[in-house]
Amino acid sequence: MARSPITPDEAAEQETLGARIREFRERRGLQKQELATALGVDPSAITHIEAGRRSVNTSRLNTIAKILGVSVLALLDDDSPLGELAVAARTGSPSDLNADDEPMVERVRALAELSHVLDEGGVRALAAPAAPAVSIRRWQQDSTALASWTLGQLSRRYLNEEPGVLDDIEDVLGVDVLCVPFAHGPLGMSAHLGNIRIIVLNSCQDRRISRFTLSHELGHVLGQAHSPLCVTKGFVNTDPHERFANAFAAQLLAPDDNVRARFPDQDAITPDNLIRAWLDYGMNWKALVYRLHNAGVTNAAGRNELLKRSVSGWATACTDKRLCDLVQRENRGPSGAHRAPRLLTQRCAQGYLQGVLSIRPYAGLTRIDEYEATEELDAVSAVDC
Repeated sequence: MARSPITPDEAAEQETLGARIREFRERRGLQKQELATALGVDPSAITHIEAGRRSVNTSRLNTIAKILGVSVLALLDDDSPLGELAVAARTGSPSDLNADDEPMVERVRALAELSHVLDEGGVRALAAPAAPAVSIRRWQQDSTALASWTLGQLSRRYLNEEPGVLDDIEDVLGVDVLCVPFAHGPLGMSAHLGNIRIIVLNSCQDRRISRFTLSHELGHVLGQAHSPLCVTKGFVNTDPHERFANAFAAQLLAPDDNVRARFPDQDAITPDNLIRAWLDYGMNWKALVYRLHNAGVTNAAGRNELLKRSVSGWATACTDKRLCDLVQRENRGPSGAHRAPRLLTQRCAQGYLQGVLSIRPYAGLTRIDEYEATEELDAVSAVDC
């Protein structure tokens, strides 16, 4: 049976899709031959697809999207913000991403796509307060100002690492936070574009590194980093954006006024004071030492001298021996905990009740059976009625 000719509207959609595939292929730095090999087709097929002369079925479109590292929605919707979530690994170019990084990248893309679908369905993200505008050229001054503003918004609870800080970041700043264990992969990742504001933390890392990663990612989201999606593999100051995020994190965890009150001069740099600062600020040892240097408490030579010993080494020199016990208790392994992004989970529940989404996204985020999730939300709906 002969296939019916496509309509002019279908032809236009096919041509637009082909152009989008070509755009993202070129962004990814792939040749037609490479995409064809990954798909298992002849290079001429890619030429026809990109020219709009060949249709793409759903299965193949999903595969193309995965190869190009974008959402299917980014290919189908010319106005979708998801197309802007181009990965820019902080350790260099996108080519520095490897197979270990892909699971977290895919998780962020899925969350961003879910947020976009909810927005389109009328289930809007929480309006975020307007953060102060920053200039990366003034990274030292503006990172301090933004950290001060953030602490003001969070009522300075962040300094004391009180329970509920992650909830505050979501409720007050409108940034969703997901904690999930990845045996391999980045320390964390952040996405910010329009109403999409997401931080993902790898909970298979030391608690103090995780805290600095969270602060670092928050700096990128609030400071509107140059790339709407960034990957953290470390904290090397590779460019001004990284210096900004690192300085913001340091100021958020250990503000200048607090550091200088604790260490008014060189004589205050004692083992006991150092360990108390390490315990209070929740930073890893290297980050604390660099914080003291950047705050003018010690010079480069003093910084290098402090780094010659580990935190455990300094703890053994404390006159207050209780501090040594506290350090031993603090030096525990990663939590490996899972925490769902609360705002997005609430929106998924609302989306289900309004008929925007199926129950699957809510069940996936809460990690409960779909049947149980349906009963739970239907019960909530009945109570509301």
